[in-house]
Amino acid sequence: MMLHDIQGVYSNHYQEKDPHPRDRVLSFSGSTLLMKRRGEEIALPTVSEYDLDDRNATYLFSIDDCAYFLDRAPGNLQDDATRTLLGQHGIDAGQTDTGRNAAPAEYAYQPLENFQWIQPRDTRFAVEVGWQLSHWYADNRFCGRCGAPTEADHVERMLRCPECGNMIYPKISPGIIVGIIDGDKLLLTRYAGRGFKAWALVAGFTEIGEPLEDTVRREVMEEVGLHVKNITYFTNQPWMRSASLLVGFFAEVKGSPSITVDHSELAEAAWVPWHDVPHEPNGYSMTSAMMHAFYENHGHLERLIHS
Repeated sequence: MMLHDIQGVYSNHYQEKDPHPRDRVLSFSGSTLLMKRRGEEIALPTVSEYDLDDRNATYLFSIDDCAYFLDRAPGNLQDDATRTLLGQHGIDAGQTDTGRNAAPAEYAYQPLENFQWIQPRDTRFAVEVGWQLSHWYADNRFCGRCGAPTEADHVERMLRCPECGNMIYPKISPGIIVGIIDGDKLLLTRYAGRGFKAWALVAGFTEIGEPLEDTVRREVMEEVGLHVKNITYFTNQPWMRSASLLVGFFAEVKGSPSITVDHSELAEAAWVPWHDVPHEPNGYSMTSAMMHAFYENHGHLERLIHS
């Protein structure tokens, strides 16, 4: 189960909606979120608990019959440039801010860290989607074409410039992840210069004018110096922290399996036998899902690769 595999029904149809008392509020400050936490379980404040100001309330989406609203008050802006421009400063986890709407004492701004720990799953998904949209709203308060303040459209999820007519939609950047196979081995990598040290797969963003399969070929060549064949679609996943839509593929190595590592991108890359490939069955990311799929199907690669 990946991060978007939730129990409830997710509806992101945009509409102008008034908050109800039992709806939930997403209130971010820097890298923190207003929440009530017990271990890995968190709860978000309801509208009635938060006393949400309708002028700053933006409807985001619903999961089942619960709607989620973003508090877009100036003190909640995410980007440092805008916060500096307005003379605002984020608050530290656990502190309060007199410029904010009141919430019960059991709620505090606490670090989100890597999101992965958050339970229940539906709440984690709501936090991740809300995080992406909060950044988009904060980053586009002013028109990038003429500099005028933007306004929310009344029909769709879009910000419009009333001065020049510029229309701004949420950013979604396509990218690929590829599991490269050589017999009973899978190519695993470790990123260079990142806090994440676990095994990963070759990945990268799609360039302008580039089909996804060409992204696979280019990224594989750039990062590990290999040619690939039989590129086969596996699945896809939204990855909200980088505003991405990741598309997963499996492919077979073509020609020599000798690896040439681009150390500006990767710390290392290695062919790993199937029995040593990490295979967590209930992973959070598409990478872990692909590793698990390879582990489970190592003797039946026709299920993953179409020649």
